[in-house]
Amino acid sequence: EQIDPKEQTMIFCNSKAKIELVTEFLRTKDIVSLPYLENDKITAQMRHATLSLFKSGQLPVMVCSNLGARGLDTMNVNHLIQFEYAKSPIDLYHRVGRVGRLGQSGKVTNFVRRLDKDLYSLIRKSKGDLDPLISKIRN
Repeated sequence: EQIDPKEQTMIFCNSKAKIELVTEFLRTKDIVSLPYLENDKITAQMRHATLSLFKSGQLPVMVCSNLGARGLDTMNVNHLIQFEYAKSPIDLYHRVGRVGRLGQSGKVTNFVRRLDKDLYSLIRKSKGDLDPLISKIRN
């Protein structure tokens, strides 16, 4: 699938290096995106500005660490891409919670590598009901 510049898309990666790689790749394809992560180069003000642009629709793509998965008021995300699959059911739960909020439609695209296979299979077997998996981890 392609990224539709008219949609709000969040792309999740597990490392700063991958976030930078994806952001640069998108730039070479003329897809406007900014990173949303916590590091020494990106201040809280810069993250706030990125989020404001994204929420206003001026920024169609935000490439995120798990920092973007929790506590953000992102009501209009149409497409979530896990460029790197979540490391736990809890991370997956919070990432996927960014799309299709308040009954809106949305889609999730997962890139699953061999090392993600066990978690991916576990989640597939749960048929999307992550609550028992999360409860088991928390207990």
